[in-house]
Amino acid sequence: MAGQPRTTTYTYTGSGSFWSASDTGGTITVNADRLGRPLNVAVSGDTAATTTYGYSCTAPIRTDASGANTMTLDTAGRTVRIDDPLHAADWQFACGARGEFVTTTWPTTTALSTTSSSDGMGRLVRRTTAPGQRADATLAYNRAGNRLTEASTVTGDPSNGPATTGYDPLGRLTAYSLAIDRRGREGPVAPP
Repeated sequence: MAGQPRTTTYTYTGSGSFWSASDTGGTITVNADRLGRPLNVAVSGDTAATTTYGYSCTAPIRTDASGANTMTLDTAGRTVRIDDPLHAADWQFACGARGEFVTTTWPTTTALSTTSSSDGMGRLVRRTTAPGQRADATLAYNRAGNRLTEASTVTGDPSNGPATTGYDPLGRLTAYSLAIDRRGREGPVAPP
């Protein structure tokens, strides 16, 4: 009934790892390995909602109702490919020297690729999705590493334009403005 209190009960293993959560709607149970990594997550009364995980140094896998999502890792343990059964496609990633994503190649059904550039501190300064210059973003930061501006151009989006942020001496966000908001209006908006 609406307005009635609802109690959720949590249980843990002897080592303190999360084991299950239960309320009147059912129970979610997590079975984990000795390292505390989930092996499977089950929802009572819904076998289709079960997700299983497999771990490997080169190809960890997650299987749910959509099928098996297999990831391929490089020698540094970074994800370089994800096979996506839901879309019958795969995502590919290339990393820079600091481990940041440099290129993301979308599933072949979209023929898109996203290229990212970072500054000397590893902060994202530009991201472009192509072909057709579908999306382009350029970012700038202050000395404390806070994002000051983000200028975006997205094909067909009326909210294109720069977003500017301001911070107090403690680095807390105090102002956020868009040159053009999503309705085509100019001026400041509330902080996100």
